[in-house]
Amino acid sequence: MTIKIVKGSDNVYKDLGFKNPEKWQKKADIARRIEAKIYELLGITIFDLNEISKGLFGKFSLDELNNILNKLEEC
Repeated sequence: MTIKIVKGSDNVYKDLGFKNPEKWQKKADIARRIEAKIYELLGITIFDLNEISKGLFGKFSLDELNNILNKLEEC
């Protein structure tokens, strides 16, 4: 079995045949910037947020969790 590898463009939405791929790419870029600002504001990583949201918060102290909550409440 032969697998054909094709180099994609810089826009995955275009490669997948989305209508208005430029709009989708801009939305994705903005969403990534929002996400980065959230992690910067909270002082945590995406992995930390994932663990907290899944209830896997054993590595966090009560103070750390309270600090994250306080930062969110300040917004």
